[in-house]
Amino acid sequence: ATVTLFRVAKRGREILDRILPGFAGWLMSDGWQAYRHLPHRLRCWAHLTRKAQGLIDSYDREAQAFGRQVQSAFDTLIGA
Repeated sequence: ATVTLFRVAKRGREILDRILPGFAGWLMSDGWQAYRHLPHRLRCWAHLTRKAQGLIDSYDREAQAFGRQVQSAFDTLIGA
């Protein structure tokens, strides 16, 4: 496997396309909208777990319940 890291001042789609023209591999990212046009994306685990925790910490009861369900699924996946 090859891993490449870039540090850039901006993260818009135009920058991504300039850095990775014709990119056909898998991109691990935080889910920023600029990456959504790429066909092969992976979400960063830390970002996903923080989003689940954000739902759990929400004032909305339905969001809290959903966050707990998501976190439970994550716990099951980690234990598998």
